[in-house]
Amino acid sequence: MDRFIASHENYSIWQLSKSGLLDLAKFVVLENYKHHKKQQVDNSISRGEIRQVYSEELGFFKHSKIYVARDNRNEIIGAIRVMEWNRMDELPITKLFGVTNLKEISPEDSNAHIWHVGRFAVSTDLGRCGIMLFKVLMMYAISPICKYEKGIMFAECDSKLFKTVNCLGLNAIALNNGMEYLGSVTIPMYATRKGMVEFVTRNSKLALHVEKSLNTYSQNSDSGFNQRKSA
Repeated sequence: MDRFIASHENYSIWQLSKSGLLDLAKFVVLENYKHHKKQQVDNSISRGEIRQVYSEELGFFKHSKIYVARDNRNEIIGAIRVMEWNRMDELPITKLFGVTNLKEISPEDSNAHIWHVGRFAVSTDLGRCGIMLFKVLMMYAISPICKYEKGIMFAECDSKLFKTVNCLGLNAIALNNGMEYLGSVTIPMYATRKGMVEFVTRNSKLALHVEKSLNTYSQNSDSGFNQRKSA
């Protein structure tokens, strides 16, 4: 069963259960194509990509937290997934985008807390309001990373959104020029705790239920998720 996190004016935030992974995969794939191609995707293409996304998230689930926003009809209108990397599972950023060694990019890699953020999507029906939901979902994803002095986030980001996130204070660094993925040119990127602090500071009031972590990071503490209290 999904776990309720918080209520906002026109939607609520939930932590998704395993039974919701197929709905997540459908939402992410179809919204990406609707947003970037401005049309419905061919069913044969979407079925294959939905299966791929579902299979990957099923494998990652025990190490992940997936947050979804639902409207008053209980429909998903936004999603994001964050996972603390176990340094063993192969991530899309290495499998598909040619980034060969995440540890070498990380600050003092032997002590770094490496996280992967993915499956971000917001309903195209939200129009300009979607940017606010983006900020809320991103806050839930990156706040636990900022618990750690050497926290670092890896992600794959649409090229247009990549420019937007940097304008919003999330100082992301591109790892290469990207490739076509789920209907758009997608860029592999990373951001360190230092690069994410400005975004978290700007938007701390948007997600009141995330852990207040900017000044409480610990190199020896357990994952911030294990310490999260229910809303």
